[in-house]
Formats: sequence, structure tokens, C-alpha cells
Amino acid sequence: MFPGGEPGPACRLERSISSARRSALRSAGSAIARQWPRALLAVSMAIHTMALDPGPANAQAPTQQAIQAEDQYCADCHEVQELRASVHGPTLPCLSCHADDRHRDFPQDSVVSAGKRSAICAACHEEVHPSHPAVGEERPLCTDCHLAHRDPPVAQAIPTLARRCGSCHAQELADFEAGGHAAAIAEDAPNTDVPNCMTCHPNHAAPTDVPVNARLEATALCVDCHSRDLLIRRYDLPEMAGQTYATDFHGTTLQFEWRHPSGEDQPEVLVCADCHGAHNVGWLDPGELARVCLDCHEEADERIVGAWLGHEPVSPRSGVAVWAVRVMYYVFIPFVLAGLLLHILLDVRHQIHRKGLHRADASTAVPKVMVTRFSLVERLEHLLSMVTFTLLVLTGLPQSYPESSLGNWFIALWGGIGSTRVLHRVAGVLFVTLLVIHVGRAVVGAFRQGHVPQMFPHKQDFADAMQTVRHYLRNSPLPRVGKFDFREKFEYWGLFLGGTLMSVTGFVLLFPESASQVLPGLVLAVARVMHGLEATFAVLVVLLWHSYGVILRPEVFPLDTSIFTGKISLERLREEHALEYERIFGATEPEVESGPDPEDQPPNRGSSADPSHG
Repeated sequence: MFPGGEPGPACRLERSISSARRSALRSAGSAIARQWPRALLAVSMAIHTMALDPGPANAQAPTQQAIQAEDQYCADCHEVQELRASVHGPTLPCLSCHADDRHRDFPQDSVVSAGKRSAICAACHEEVHPSHPAVGEERPLCTDCHLAHRDPPVAQAIPTLARRCGSCHAQELADFEAGGHAAAIAEDAPNTDVPNCMTCHPNHAAPTDVPVNARLEATALCVDCHSRDLLIRRYDLPEMAGQTYATDFHGTTLQFEWRHPSGEDQPEVLVCADCHGAHNVGWLDPGELARVCLDCHEEADERIVGAWLGHEPVSPRSGVAVWAVRVMYYVFIPFVLAGLLLHILLDVRHQIHRKGLHRADASTAVPKVMVTRFSLVERLEHLLSMVTFTLLVLTGLPQSYPESSLGNWFIALWGGIGSTRVLHRVAGVLFVTLLVIHVGRAVVGAFRQGHVPQMFPHKQDFADAMQTVRHYLRNSPLPRVGKFDFREKFEYWGLFLGGTLMSVTGFVLLFPESASQVLPGLVLAVARVMHGLEATFAVLVVLLWHSYGVILRPEVFPLDTSIFTGKISLERLREEHALEYERIFGATEPEVESGPDPEDQPPNRGSSADPSHG
């Protein structure tokens, strides 16, 4: 007995032989009354099986000589040697399966016989599950795929089994034999490196309650094989086939569907078999690729094919436009971030020195007076932009990192890749709407007041930036700035231009069919790369630059609340925006009166943060 009380192979064989002995005795008794020659044969077989039965105490598998001795009676009429050469031959005598067979019952109906044989197979192969459990009464049974007497060992059986699959799946077998994987089922020397029928269609997989998506399962096998260095070198395959698909839009979608199945809500996605065939596997001619693309993108132009760059990595020789965009961002992003980090470190040094001076003058501090810096409309505009930007980041960036545990956590939070993309597109439309409203307000304000908005960059901003660096390094005086200094303008225009670029590329990706009607397909590939890298750049700038300016900067820590309250202290206005202070109050110092609420003094005299405000 095996651990857990399950009978072992020897015990099961013992029961089979004992059953055969009893059956033979019953057959002999009934046969004596009818025909004595056949009765003598039955009695002889019964006595022989008794001799083979070692008893429960010392049950052992029969030896090869014992099996041959038992089968000598069957061999008088049947070709037993064929069985001896099969996978079952060395271990199973005839009566292991034919103990209850009676010659007078033959010939039997083939369906009845197959059912009986499958039940016998299941007595030993308890852990094996039927290959076709859902086909119904006419489903293939054990002996339809595994011949009872002529099955070779498993390692040699793949070509034979594949052709038995073809007895029902004739067209699929013909396609497979004409495809690039045909060597897997070659009768003379099957290639075990190549997938066969059972590789993609497991023949005895355990049943599961989780629905299986065959397209996902098969594609995972494709990517796995075509990512193995040994196979790539041995058969001269494209080195980046698996990686290029996995990083493509369809490949990332497939990975999220694999990790977060959500039933019918999953978007249909292109898989390896759609281009290379499921059974007649081979390379797709360039002229045939358009047909595959247009099967899904029915309204697109054939130029949409240019969005697929193939299985070779982008380089100056292949996909040069995408390569150039990547190189530009890979150089530009570290360069800008390094400059911002250097400026932050210098500013921290300046703030520490300035804090020491303020501590010395603490005895002369005056009551804090608040003035209005941002209007209600501007505060609402900022709040909505902050919410939509955050939602875009949390639904967009995870889509670029299907192997990230954090990214997958967010995808699962939003309910799967399908609903994540819906949320991202809704947030994108809201962001574009806010951007258009903001630009409209700025243009209208500029026409009304007759000059460009104060947020518009000037040559003086570049001079102020250089003067600030000289102050950090040589302790020169800080520049006197107006309502917005060069740092605020840099951040504003970075968000505005980046948001515009993200909006344009986002609409190209949202409507690829329409874009392909007027643009080359390569533009879609460039838009996807640019959209992702620009988003990464925006997030890094916000985390490094904006977070320091409104949270970590010593002057405002733990949070600059002016954009939420609309108020700024008079002292801070005079120190950080001297020109704006003079524009509002002139050169005279405003009087500080004691009152119930100093925040109401002095009145706002044009200190709105509206970019269109003069």
C-alpha cells in the first residue's frame, strides 16, 4: 500500500489476477455442461491463474516468464508478440484486461468494447483525466488514441499519437505537416525541440474551475520557446521575437489578460497564431500583414501596417524614427532631472542660510497679513488638473510595466486591463477639456487687457535664472521678480507643452483607424513611444521639482496651501515677488491694523494668478 491507503500497482495486479481466476472457474463450470473440449481449456486457464496468484501476503508483480506462460493459451489464436513489444508488454498479461471477456460474446460493438477498455484503463491510470471530457457520448475514449496492443513507449509515440489526432482533425494535421513545426511529428526522427499537438493541447490536463483561454495559453508557449537562447542559436531564430511581442501593445494587453482574467470584458488581442498560423506555422509575407491588421481594424487604411516594427530591435537601420525618439528622451530626461536636482541642492543651501538670518530677526517679526494670490476659478482649475493628472498616471503608467507587481496591483484595482483603459481615456478627455478651457481663458484675457499673460516667458526670465545661480554660488543679490518667477514658468510651460504633446499622441492612439487614413503607420509607433516616455518624464518632474517647491521646501513645509486657499502672506509676497508687491502696493509700506481677521487686509488689487491677468 502507498501512503494514504491507496493500493499500489502490485496490489491492483493481484486483484486483477484473482478476479481472472474466479472468472475462469465460473466459465469452466458453465462450459462443462455444454462442450467438454472448451471446458478443459477453461479449467486449465483457471488452474494456471491460481498458480500465478501469490496471495495477498506476498503480492508481487509477475515475472516475464510468468507472463509468457500465462499468455501461451492466448497465443494459440492471437498475436501476443505484438502486445509484448508495446508499452504494456513487459508488465501486463492478457488476462489483466480480458479477465471478464467471454468468447461467445464476440464480436462486440466497437463502442461498447471501447467503453469497456477505457474503464479497464482507468483502473490503473487513476490520475489520468480524459482528453475530451466535454464532447459527449461520442467522445474519443482511451483506445481511440492509445491502441490496446500496439502502442510504443511514450517517447516514441508522438508521431503516432499526432496522426491519431488527425483521424478526427484531418485538416489541422494536414496544416501542421505543411508548417514549420512539422519536424515534431516526423515518423523517422521526431524533433523534440519543436512543439507537437500535445504541447499546445495537453492530452491529460487536470480539470479546473478556472476558465482556460486557449489563445493566451498557446501564445505563452510561443513566447517561452522563442525566448530561449539555446533554441534561438540552434535554429537561427530572431533574437528578440518574444521580447518585441511582449513589449508591443498587443503583447502587454495579453500579459495583463493572463494575470487578471475578467471573462467577457477582456478586449480581443492579436496573438502569435493570428499572424503566423496556429497549425500551418510560418513566416508571414509583408503583403499579407495588412490583411491580418484589417481583420480587427476594419476602418483603417493599409498604412496601419507601419505601426508594427517587426521582431527586430529598433536601431538606425530598422525603425529609425522610433529609435531617434527613444534616444532623445533617454538623453533629455536625465539631463533635465540632473539640472533640477542641482538647483534644488543649491536652493536648500540657500534656505538653510536664510533660515539662520530669520531666526536672528525673530524679535522684530510683525503680525502675518494675508493677500489674495489665486482666484476661485484658478484654484478650481488647479484642483481638477491635479485630480485628472493623478488618475492619468495611476491608470496609464501601469500599462507600460506588465511585469511590475505594483503595476499589476493597480490594474487589478481598476478591474482589469479593459476597464483600466476606459478610465484612462475618460481622464484623458477631461484633461484635454481643461487644457482647452485654460487656453481659451488665457487668449480672451490677453485680448481684453491688450498684452500677453504674465506667465508668458520673457528674456528677463533667463537673466533671472542666471542671477539666481550667481546668488547660490557667489552670494550675489537675488533677482527681483514679478508675479511668477522663472521656476514657476518653467514648471507651467513644461506641464502645458507636455500636456499638449500627450493630448495629441493620445488621440492618435485612441483613434488608430482614423489616424491611419491621413498619417503613415509609423507615426502610430512613434506616438506610442513618445506618449509613454513623456508621461514618465512628467511624473519624474512632478515628483522631484513640484514636490520640492510646494511640500519639501523649508519655507513652505509641510505644504504650500496658497493654491488651495488662494492666500499668500504679505511678507512672502514682498520677499519672493517684489515687483508684484510694488505693482499692487507701490513703494509705500501698507499699514498693518489690528482687527478681527488680518487675512482680509489689504484688499486684493489685481493680484490674481490667472495667466491671462495683466
